[in-house]
Amino acid sequence: MLIALGVAGFSAAKLRTERVRAPVAPPDLGMVTIDALVVDIPSPGQGGQRLLLAPIRISGLTAEATPIRVRVTLKPLAELPPPGQAIRLKAMLNPPPPPASPGAYDFARDAFFDGVGGVGFALGAPVQIAPTQVLPLRLTLQMHINAMRWHLTRQILQVLGPQEGGLAAAMVTGHEAFIPKVEVDNLRAAGLAHIISISGLHMAIVGGFTFVALRLAIAAWPWLALRISGKKIAAVGGFIMVLGYLCFPGGPIRPSARPSRRLARFGP
Repeated sequence: MLIALGVAGFSAAKLRTERVRAPVAPPDLGMVTIDALVVDIPSPGQGGQRLLLAPIRISGLTAEATPIRVRVTLKPLAELPPPGQAIRLKAMLNPPPPPASPGAYDFARDAFFDGVGGVGFALGAPVQIAPTQVLPLRLTLQMHINAMRWHLTRQILQVLGPQEGGLAAAMVTGHEAFIPKVEVDNLRAAGLAHIISISGLHMAIVGGFTFVALRLAIAAWPWLALRISGKKIAAVGGFIMVLGYLCFPGGPIRPSARPSRRLARFGP
């Protein structure tokens, strides 16, 4: 039984690896022209703001060799292209880098399982283009969710301002790009930087608040409270709210596990 369970575990790991396997940009690719859809706007890195793209085509690569996701760092822009927009840009594209030293963080490994097959930096501002491809349903849904997140982030910043709105947007939509650096440094010094990232604590707050609110609302209506189980209904409502809050920040949605089919829909 132990041997069978061990074999099953290793088999599951191997199947998972093969299931998410996707093309990776060659190391000598250099400067390319990328036509792509903006999937999401990740948190900025040290080099600047970044975009997660779903390539439609990359010059110098065939459809079968085109990564299903690439991450590009942009030069400072007045306005970032929102998720769902089709853009064209010139960029230096490379495969995800390996660990800088033995035992260091392996970005290439995480990128492999996230479907990110290329990283680089843009050589100019992106230009909007008109998409002509029929998009997969999952990618369309992902971009719609991310577009709503981005729109809500901009609304929060517009109402609250950058000082208070940056932290509020990070805790509601997961976008951490607008938190002032001084505020981030203060949170780190106080050991509270973890509250910026949406985690189990936030899920518990949302689910608990929904559960209590629904149970109180049902208990306040005697006719309804005598005919249904308020605790069960409140638990289901809390679960649905947590599931929606989990999906909204973009965490659970992953690239397709079958890149060849996705690329076939995009065309060469």
